[in-house]
Amino acid sequence: MNLFFQKSRRTLPILFVLCVTLFFSPAVLLAQPKMQSADDGLSMTVRPGFDGIVKTNTWFSVLVTLANDGPAVDGDLKVTMGDGGTVWTTAVSLPTQSRKQIVVPVFNGGLARPLAVQFDSESGETLLNYNNGPLTEIDPGDSLLHAIVSPEPDTLELLNKVFGGRTSSSVAYISLDEIPSSPVGLQGLDTLVFSDIDTNPLSAEQRSAIESWVRHGGQLVISGGASWQKTSAAFSDLMPVEVVATESVDSLSGFEADIGVDFRDAGPYVVARSSLKNGELVWRNDSLPILARRPEGAGNVWFLALDPRFAPLDDWDGSLVLWESIVQFAPRDLFWERGFADQSQLVEAVSTIPSVKLPSFWLILGFMLLYILIVGPLNYLVLSRMKKRELAWLSLPLTMLLFSVAALIIGMQFRGNQVLINQLSVVSGRIDEPNLKVESAIGVFSPRRAAYNVAVESAPNIRHVDQFGFGGFGDATRVRLGNNAILEELVVDVGDVLPFAATSYRGQSPISGQAVLVEDGTAVELTITNISGEPFQDSLLLAGGIKQVALLEIEPGETIKRTIVIPTMSHEPFAAAAAGAPESYQVQTRVPDSYQDSPLENGFGTLIEGGDPGDYYQTYGVSDNYQRYSLLSSLYDTYSGQTVYTPADRLVLIGWSDTTQLELSLVDGRYENRGSTLFFIEIPVSQ
Repeated sequence: MNLFFQKSRRTLPILFVLCVTLFFSPAVLLAQPKMQSADDGLSMTVRPGFDGIVKTNTWFSVLVTLANDGPAVDGDLKVTMGDGGTVWTTAVSLPTQSRKQIVVPVFNGGLARPLAVQFDSESGETLLNYNNGPLTEIDPGDSLLHAIVSPEPDTLELLNKVFGGRTSSSVAYISLDEIPSSPVGLQGLDTLVFSDIDTNPLSAEQRSAIESWVRHGGQLVISGGASWQKTSAAFSDLMPVEVVATESVDSLSGFEADIGVDFRDAGPYVVARSSLKNGELVWRNDSLPILARRPEGAGNVWFLALDPRFAPLDDWDGSLVLWESIVQFAPRDLFWERGFADQSQLVEAVSTIPSVKLPSFWLILGFMLLYILIVGPLNYLVLSRMKKRELAWLSLPLTMLLFSVAALIIGMQFRGNQVLINQLSVVSGRIDEPNLKVESAIGVFSPRRAAYNVAVESAPNIRHVDQFGFGGFGDATRVRLGNNAILEELVVDVGDVLPFAATSYRGQSPISGQAVLVEDGTAVELTITNISGEPFQDSLLLAGGIKQVALLEIEPGETIKRTIVIPTMSHEPFAAAAAGAPESYQVQTRVPDSYQDSPLENGFGTLIEGGDPGDYYQTYGVSDNYQRYSLLSSLYDTYSGQTVYTPADRLVLIGWSDTTQLELSLVDGRYENRGSTLFFIEIPVSQ
């Protein structure tokens, strides 16, 4: 309790500074890059986020350009987000007359924390330092973020008025260099538009990241006009059309009539003529495609045959109708895809390690009774029989010493003698996706106070978990980036668990199958097969965002066929989705500061212990069950006012597997990996 009040007293100044910062912070970050220079020929330019705009509780990228016109220097580039508890570090070598660009992934936990970037020499001296006020934060549930890559991006400023059913939208202007090479860095983006820009310089990693981002819900728009060849160069395999030529047409009366808004400017108009290759035509002028869509997973690739900088689209009121037809396909964030909403429950989950158990009550009671018996009556009787009761001054200390050693040995056996790395992951995505989104919670349990270096293979985006929400009270966690991420010098107290979270895209669904809508649209014929080598445990099927059907365990290789009756209110959404309409959702709006259950609450009995839906509170005493309960609860903030979405037009299979998603290891020392994975697998319906 004293420790709690000590932490509370330390927290008050932080809260005061935070409130002052929020009150006086600028509302908008300037779009221009910020540069810092040193006297020895070093300079640094920083471009954070998407033109300084970031979504709350998402990852974003910081593009840092280091230039050196002086002597060669080696050092570390360090990026922090306020007092969030994590320092992302990258080793950089700068020869004479060199220039390097480094992209650093950063997690924005909210609360308008400022961004800081510094370049330190190998000796620890700070050579360059960049500090800026808070970035412009937008809410991921209520706002859209559009990014424009174009030499004349202001021609698409109208996207500020394109909401796609949200309450607001923001437009960011970025360069090719600022496009992350990982889909995690793009997760805060809804629409990415390429217009009159040569996309050939995009690296293979950037192209792969964009493709993965699209498959997880991104809307990629490629414009045409006279510059269609260079703009579409990097995306020829993804295009919904085959472009054959550029031509000038005097009239687009059919397209104009369909939109319902008269053109401001008369023709001729430059159009990229194409034929449909894969997808559908959304807008056309007779046989001439104007806007085509190719579905890719949960997202879409769009080709606009016109250049938005010129007539008829430039400064035309009908452009809003055109762009709304694109943006309406941007999916909502399902609550299990938003990451871990309740940090305290997340810490509970990774701190609950089934193999680390307290000794039983009867063992402790028996040990104490034996100790009392030997120290008291037995010691007296033995010394009396020997007629040497004066030796009690020696027998008592020896007995206490022996029992102390025995207690230490028993405690070590229960606590273990090696480090445990507990990993719990939440994997989500469509059943046919090559890479699913993985949110992992990691807990490092130590049997003794020590410092550890933990390696995470393939360097996922990793961060410290702060259950209090105000940053770390101790030293910040250092994450060294490279081919593998290294959590450096983690100091873990005796029997304590240090929590982290990581985001990545990897792996495939352990389940394959399909869902076919029956003719009258009232049910779905479901066929699923466990294609993994592990049982799919305690599974639950969510239909239309409302109905919950227990499937329980699916053995490796087992195929299940079920007819799932769709809730009445979902008949229309299922039929519309099967016909290619934008996704629809069940909406649960919560009142701030009032408790509301998770949308999966009725299914917790199945998901936690494989029983029937209903009362699951008896599971608290079982560590395996309590771990599952805490992980499920971490996905949903019961006291937040955030709106929650579940899919109204498809099935979602939810279940567990005794597998881990990340390869974790101690750089030095013995360790053991433990963990499990919770899957949310979306199954679209077909006709």
